[in-house]
This record gives sequence, structure tokens and C-alpha cells, in this order.
Amino acid sequence: MIEIKTYDGEILATVDANTLVGAELEGVDLRNAQLREADLQGANLEGADLSSALLIGAKLNNAKMMNARLGRADMRGASFEQANLTNANFRRAYCNDVNLVGAQLWNASFEHVNFRGADFHDASLTRADFREGTLANANLSGADLSFVFLGCVQFDNADFTNAKFDRTDFIM
Repeated sequence: MIEIKTYDGEILATVDANTLVGAELEGVDLRNAQLREADLQGANLEGADLSSALLIGAKLNNAKMMNARLGRADMRGASFEQANLTNANFRRAYCNDVNLVGAQLWNASFEHVNFRGADFHDASLTRADFREGTLANANLSGADLSFVFLGCVQFDNADFTNAKFDRTDFIM
């Protein structure tokens, strides 16, 4: 049995297994959860609230995270390769060096998010909303940026090789 706890040791959820890989955590309140370097690959976190969670170095590859709330979460160095983050809210999250290769990020909200050094290679960002953040040194090669809003975003040294721009709005 695994207990997911907050910074203060409060138990937020209990998983009746010896691993979090493929865990069913749909709609669970995991605000302030301590999940540093946790292996949540293939987990179902649809609609989960991970606001202010500590996810540094966590592995969430192939996770189902549609409608997840990740505001103010610290996800530096986390991996979301091939994860489904449709409609996820990342407002004011810390996402330096995060791996989002091949991730589905349709209609995701990225207001005031720092994606410095993030890897969005082949990610689908259709209708995503980036406002007042940074994509400096980010890899967006092959990413689909159709209908994306990019307002006051820093792009220093970002790689957009073969990225798709269809009705993308850039406002500086």
C-alpha cells in the first residue's frame, strides 16, 4: 500500500498497490502532494488537482491527465512523454527542462509558465494558450501549434524546425 502525502505529512490518497505505475487517481485531490521522482507512468489522473504539487523529476509518461489542474506545481525535469494533458491548467507552474515529447496538450492553459529548456518535440498544442511565459531554449520541432495563442512569450533560442503554424496568434 502506498500513501500519497503533503509536505506536512497529511495523507491525501492511499493506493492499494506497491507501485504508482498505472494507478487510478481520477479526480483525486492531490494539492501539495509530495511526488518528487515518483513513477506514475500510465496513471489515470484525469481531473485530478495537483495544484502546488512537487513533481520534480516525476515520470508521467503515457499518463491520462485530461482536465488536470497543475497550477503552481513544481515539475522541473519531469517527463510527460506521450501523456494526454488535454484541457490541463498549468497556470504559474514551474516547468524548466520538462519532457513533453509527443504529448497531447490541446486547449491547455499555460499562463505565466516557464518552459525554459522544455522539449515539446512532436507535441500537439492545438488551441493551447501561452500568456506571459517563456519558451527560451525550448524544443518545439515538429510540434503542432495550430490555433495557439502566444501572447508576450519569450522565444530566445527556441527551435521551431518543422513546427506547424496554422492560424497561430503571436502578440509581443
